[in-house]
Amino acid sequence: ITRTSMGPYGMNKMVINRHGKLFVTNDAATIIRELEIVHPAAKMCVMASEQQQSEVGDATNLVVVLCGELLAQAESLLRMGLHPSDVIRGFEKAGDEAQKIVEDNVVKTLTTITYF
Repeated sequence: ITRTSMGPYGMNKMVINRHGKLFVTNDAATIIRELEIVHPAAKMCVMASEQQQSEVGDATNLVVVLCGELLAQAESLLRMGLHPSDVIRGFEKAGDEAQKIVEDNVVKTLTTITYF
């Protein structure tokens, strides 16, 4: 639902919340906040998005889309017959490898923050 609202040509969504209030927005944080999520995996994606919003203040849509894609890939692996613990272990190894790659490609490190 939020994937098509990404980027400069992102489409607006009309969302009616549980109180009957209508929102027209392409902001993923607003869309997600107003939805009633019941699936446990989807709730975890929303929690990750909310954490991204509180820590960074942006890229909530990226978190939701990335989470959805990881879940889709996990589903295909499970359908191929892999055990859930093997899928989890693979994602953990991939996360560790991605962390190493990011750390190896650091261009500049910010040591102090100065407010103007």
